[in-house]
Amino acid sequence: MSFLAWAFGLGALAIGFPLLFHLIRRTPRGRQEFSSLMFLEPSPPRLTRRSRLDNWFLLLLRALVILFLAFAFMRPFLRENAALTSTEMPGRRVAILLDTSASMRVGNQWNQAKKEVEQALRKLDPADDIALITFDQNVRTVVDFESEEAVVPAEKQKLLLAELSKLEPSWQATDLATALSTTAESLDAKNQAGKDSFALQIILVSDLQNGADVDSLQSFQWPDSVRVDVRQVKTSKTNNANVRILPNSEESDQPNTVRVRVANAANSKQEQFDVRWANQEKASDGTTPFYVPAGTSRVLQLEREMGQGFDRLLLEGDESDFDNAYFTVAVEKQSVPVIYFGDEESDDADAMMYFLRNALTDDAFREINLVQVKSNDTLDTQRLNALNADLVFVTRPIDTETTNWLKSHLDREGTMFSVFHDGKQRESLEPFFGKLKTDDSKSESGDRERFSLLAQIDFSHLLFAPFANPRYNDFTKIHFWQHIRVDRSSDVFSDEQSKIIASFDDDSPALIQSQVGRGKAYLMTAS
Repeated sequence: MSFLAWAFGLGALAIGFPLLFHLIRRTPRGRQEFSSLMFLEPSPPRLTRRSRLDNWFLLLLRALVILFLAFAFMRPFLRENAALTSTEMPGRRVAILLDTSASMRVGNQWNQAKKEVEQALRKLDPADDIALITFDQNVRTVVDFESEEAVVPAEKQKLLLAELSKLEPSWQATDLATALSTTAESLDAKNQAGKDSFALQIILVSDLQNGADVDSLQSFQWPDSVRVDVRQVKTSKTNNANVRILPNSEESDQPNTVRVRVANAANSKQEQFDVRWANQEKASDGTTPFYVPAGTSRVLQLEREMGQGFDRLLLEGDESDFDNAYFTVAVEKQSVPVIYFGDEESDDADAMMYFLRNALTDDAFREINLVQVKSNDTLDTQRLNALNADLVFVTRPIDTETTNWLKSHLDREGTMFSVFHDGKQRESLEPFFGKLKTDDSKSESGDRERFSLLAQIDFSHLLFAPFANPRYNDFTKIHFWQHIRVDRSSDVFSDEQSKIIASFDDDSPALIQSQVGRGKAYLMTAS
């Protein structure tokens, strides 16, 4: 038998206290004066035995309690030879979660983080199952648990150290909540699916910057079996500020000026900064001073220096230079061509051309160039190819030459959107959608109260995905008084290249997609 804490045996000396308390006879200390005895001399009794044991059994019990307490604190154990090898010993499943966001570039934080990972690896046992995971805005698994199973335990540390040497911080933000919740769920799922019961642990190596996103952790149910070991790295540099360009308001009447914001860290001791335009080769002569107290930000209007090729703003006077440059590119309005095969007049308020012009509006980044090709126009394929349009609309029957050009357009990953008018147009669209069984008589009602609605919509499709939110997916306010019925039993729908994206409440397709070459063709059965 041996003891883990033999020094507690000294506590057995406390056995003398019960014996001492039994042997000590204390005379009463209280004294009460009586008037009738004030003239008498005191005569205290003479004690023949000063001390004796009155209750030896109680004394024995108290002594044994002290001995047992001292013995328990010494933690006795029996030695025996271990029957388990190092590979059979129960280990831990450890996920090393390393922060690689832009804030890790500050000072020497990245070198500190790598040293923390190396130190954690050295303290792990050979039986531990290890994974190396990095995170910024996204979570990436560098070395997962599955790959570790094929590696000899002695080589685990070398494998992770080799991968660690290849890592560098990115320029992205820090989504700490997603990284922790994803890793915790992965650890818990692996433990429940496996046969062995591992102790689960996350070793988090990060600077824990204030801008890290942790809000979603409040609604996350953390697994009880997962423990987190947080190892924070800090930089010795306390001064840090950053510069960025804010978008101008729509009412701004100064297009050659930009709004520049300089934000200073809360623990910074520097308050005076300068901002200037620059490019890769040189910087402008003029600077704009910014006085920004610690923990605040300041916004000033800065004139853009034109004709110099300056593509960045530089912040001067900051000790940490990793976020002192803000790159910017002058916005140029892009001309977007759209080709329209239709015979309507642009000023006809009842024609599709009129509504298409109002739907394709210009904005600050693009200008829509709508090119119309009528039936009596000569098809200039060279001009259409030169436009390099991505989107083509077809609202009239097309001839063979137009069909061939549209096929080449779709083969260049283009998009075609067409509508049904009558049986003649249906025949011209067969090269793209196949032979559709239709009722050439339109489903038309003169009663304004009798209309069709979109009943079945695939909100996972790219066209309807923006409306998948329950706040926007109510299409019951859109009424159709006429449409051409297409039979769902058409042979084209048995092929994976054609599918129905939306249907009317009479179960006839409303919007059909067909894969033609490398492009997509869409057909609307109501115009």
